[in-house]
Amino acid sequence: FSQDVSPIRIVKNPDGTMQRAALKQSAIAKERNEIKQQQQQELLDSIPKDLNRPWVDPMPDEGERHLAAELRGIGQSGFEMPEWKQASGLDQALSYGKTSKATMKQQRESLPIYQLRAQLVK
Repeated sequence: FSQDVSPIRIVKNPDGTMQRAALKQSAIAKERNEIKQQQQQELLDSIPKDLNRPWVDPMPDEGERHLAAELRGIGQSGFEMPEWKQASGLDQALSYGKTSKATMKQQRESLPIYQLRAQLVK
């Protein structure tokens, strides 16, 4: 018994739940990006514009003098590697296996199978 099985017809349903979920998700993602961008813009607007000019305030609040130096880099996207990654040494070149000072011939002769070489070749 073999029956001809027709392929399932794919129907586009613009009013379906998947379509509504997709529309909602794209709207939520867009809103989230706008909020993040607005927060970043507010942060940048709150920074004094002339950071190269020395502070004129004769009695600044504690920590205010080094504030300009810290704010200079804000808004620039600099990549900072996390501490755990620096400590682990993952950013350095990888080496596989043991490194040896012996020559290739000496390494080959030190293998256990090398003594059986004559018997295997026969």
